[in-house]
Amino acid sequence: MKKKLSSYAASKQAANTAAEPLAVYRAAPALHVPIVKKAPGKLLKEFTFEEFKKIADKSPFTLAEWADLLCLSERTLQRYAKANSEFSGLHIERILQLEKLLDFGNDFFKNNFKEWLHSTPYSLNGQTPFSLLGNYHGIKTVYDLIGRIQYGILA
Repeated sequence: MKKKLSSYAASKQAANTAAEPLAVYRAAPALHVPIVKKAPGKLLKEFTFEEFKKIADKSPFTLAEWADLLCLSERTLQRYAKANSEFSGLHIERILQLEKLLDFGNDFFKNNFKEWLHSTPYSLNGQTPFSLLGNYHGIKTVYDLIGRIQYGILA
């Protein structure tokens, strides 16, 4: 008995036509929200030395160490204190990043956070965490290192 061959109907779509759905591209949401928003002609929120002093009082750093971390002279910070001047946007951002790191570190290390900042953890190849706090990448590295220590990943 002979096997009957079935015939298939050719599709009506051309062979080189894509039949995939059209991709919809949207703008990514903003990852960085500005700290100080400007209204036409004036600032909505000012970050004065008094607000900085509240953060500095709960930190283990001296005024000279804060000056180094903010890339300012100690004399400039003293002038800001005398006139209760406003900080620039870059300095505000650095102060708030350091405040977040200080809160995170003090919660984990309790009273030993300052000593740990001046120690030399193995994972930093002989550097102290305090020496890395001069820029965003260093602050993020120290923040991530504390997080890894919390989970037991020491190296």
